[in-house]
Amino acid sequence: MQLTPYLLFNGNCREAMTFYQSCIGGKLQLQTLKDVPSTFPFLYNMQDFILQACLQRDSFRLCGSDLPIDEKHQQGNTMSLLLVCGHYQELHDIYLSLSDGAELLHTLHQNAHQDWLANLKDKYGHYWTLACHANR
Repeated sequence: MQLTPYLLFNGNCREAMTFYQSCIGGKLQLQTLKDVPSTFPFLYNMQDFILQACLQRDSFRLCGSDLPIDEKHQQGNTMSLLLVCGHYQELHDIYLSLSDGAELLHTLHQNAHQDWLANLKDKYGHYWTLACHANR
């Protein structure tokens, strides 16, 4: 299992992550909303928003996104903990445990790439993104 800082931006994720890359170095991967087939209807002017950004250098990893776009950004909700599990069962068990008293933002589901994902705000107010790249 790996825990990664996941920063949430308000439309300037590309700019910020490119800046971090210029400071730290490493490889930056950016995925926009228009790059991913989705069942979520996004406005045309949001197509260039970053769905997922990942800056990787050796064992350093920093991720970010312009989402969630439906919530006002304020101190405390601009960072999420990204927990990537190696197996579905591990992800499922952690999801159930963290869900106790949590606000479920996106229930456990598979995305277009068949990755397992969930988003929640735990009972202490911390945001979590749970992921598993392995099939069930």
